[in-house]
Amino acid sequence: MNTTTTFKSLSGVGVVFASTVSAIASLTVLPAQALPIIYNPTPTVTMNTGSFTTNFGALVNTANGNGLTGSGNDLQKLHVGGADPANFWSAELSGGATPADVNLDFDFGSSVFLDTLALWNYNVFDTIATDRGIKDFKLIFSDDSNFSSPVYTSDTLTLPEGTATPISATNFSFPVIKARYARIDVASTWGPTPGVIGLSEVRFAQQVPEPSSGLGLLALGLLGAGAALKRHLN
Repeated sequence: MNTTTTFKSLSGVGVVFASTVSAIASLTVLPAQALPIIYNPTPTVTMNTGSFTTNFGALVNTANGNGLTGSGNDLQKLHVGGADPANFWSAELSGGATPADVNLDFDFGSSVFLDTLALWNYNVFDTIATDRGIKDFKLIFSDDSNFSSPVYTSDTLTLPEGTATPISATNFSFPVIKARYARIDVASTWGPTPGVIGLSEVRFAQQVPEPSSGLGLLALGLLGAGAALKRHLN
């Protein structure tokens, strides 16, 4: 075996490795992109007092994607207007209840990381009906289903009133929270009539930065291979 010839061949490989890594290092690294992990559990309604009766659509419509249209992920889509009950949820309150007695509770099935709430307010074709959309609320996270020991409670948040046209989501951001349960604790609606409430769609998400280090990982792999080659040569 010609040892000298073999070493020269391996040395050439090392030069290829070095030039490849150098070329990779000279490439521009693009900014990280947000790739949200999106959750859409169907809420349950709990009442502080009184009761509710769905009078248009169904509660599941707030989580099943009905009415969402357009490209991109769910957070980027519009919710259609119109009057198709398959796309909305509206309820009448009774027994002395007001919107402040309404809680929308969500169970993610296990603890998850979250930092975004997306809401599409009630946006049926009738601008008077949009008054029943949620206005002020607090967002609460907990590891127990009765929310007796919350891990996070927001300040009062305000959701813009829906329009009788397609609308985009209103996104509320908060520090990354790990919890199993979430609650939208409603304080008020937009309308003068306190006996009704409505919502079009809701999503929770964690905005996960897309690694911009794909090229870096490739470079590291090549550097590792080069290091291994060097050890072999030595």
